[in-house]
Amino acid sequence: GRRVRVNINGLGWVSTLVFEAGEAEGDDSGKVALGFHGYPSEAASLVWIVPVFLHLKYKVILVDMPGCGLSTNKGCVNGGRSLKTRSEYNLAKNGACEIASGVINHFCKRGQKCSVFGYDWGAGICLSLARSKRHRKSVAKVISFHPSYNCEKRDELKEVRAPTLLIWCKEDQFHSWGRWKANAKVLKEQLGKAKKTYSEYIFSEREYGKYGWHRHLENIRVRAYRFIGGKQAAVDRKEAFRRAEVAAMSTDGKAVTRKDNIILEGSEEALNQSKVFERLETTSEKALRDFKAAFRENRLEELIMAVFRGSGNKKQEALSMFSRLPLLSCTNLLSPEVLVKLGLWTHDLPHWGAMRAIPKYFKGRKVLVRIPTQPVPGKHGYMNYVASSPYKRVSHKATYVKGIGKDEITVDVPTMKD
Repeated sequence: GRRVRVNINGLGWVSTLVFEAGEAEGDDSGKVALGFHGYPSEAASLVWIVPVFLHLKYKVILVDMPGCGLSTNKGCVNGGRSLKTRSEYNLAKNGACEIASGVINHFCKRGQKCSVFGYDWGAGICLSLARSKRHRKSVAKVISFHPSYNCEKRDELKEVRAPTLLIWCKEDQFHSWGRWKANAKVLKEQLGKAKKTYSEYIFSEREYGKYGWHRHLENIRVRAYRFIGGKQAAVDRKEAFRRAEVAAMSTDGKAVTRKDNIILEGSEEALNQSKVFERLETTSEKALRDFKAAFRENRLEELIMAVFRGSGNKKQEALSMFSRLPLLSCTNLLSPEVLVKLGLWTHDLPHWGAMRAIPKYFKGRKVLVRIPTQPVPGKHGYMNYVASSPYKRVSHKATYVKGIGKDEITVDVPTMKD
């Protein structure tokens, strides 16, 4: 991977992270794939799907949108400040789609189409490109993962023409499947009229608070690989296995052992694969083990630099480790026991048994609730309940009273007269 600055029609530049298909396969087919990150995020957040395209001999370009990643310089588009990220602004003048078009024009030959993929805001950008009369002629295929996209008019997604793969985890709290599935139905009805132009991978993760959607990365990659045009990938959907190991040589001439993550059905490696499958620890556990070893050996800085400036096996090793580390979020860190299970917290937890014996909710406990309130600090009644207030905020002044059924509680909140 390498960094390339792309000038966008006199608006300034954006930084892109470029992976050449030739680096992985010894060949460049001329095919191009363009990736857009969510918000707030950056191009490097999408490296987990890059090997899928490289295996299919694509050149992959991940874009740091203005205000994100390395596109924060004053010389960048919009002065290095973030764009408006609601999908209604994607097609605005000097907006996200205009930036995407500039990147496409830079890397693609005139009249060439490219595949686009994205997450969150980036997934919405992909859909905006695919439905715009001005831009859709440049779009070959779309992979849209948790698209942040709001329709301004009914059934506007019928304007999408490119084959589309929609990916969604139903339990994701920031991307409501219940609210978006009507849009999915429109896409399915429109694109389903033509054979094999719509595909979806809608899945559930019962332990989302602990794992997020990351336990499904392998399945997502397989779906993306098939959709883009690969043969059946010999990847087990339920287990993590050791891949066949092959003696090889690195780019700097050193003897290495190569492990292929994607193996084509019918290939010699696939035929031999069943003989060498061994059940392993989960990929997250292995990544954690490698991370802790790197920490002990003072190699973390070296691995981080390899991600952004390295090449060859060292870069692939670093990307593989970091992309497989388990997600640590406010949700799954509610209990320090998670860190113990992951092996990140190795000393005893004092009084943990007593703490676990205490009920999670008890009368008098402070809780956070979203209420109509007076939101201005310093003014009388700050964060008190105000029935007529148009401002709904999360207040810290509520106190637990009792539970009502399974999912409801009664709270006591200071009130202020209108």
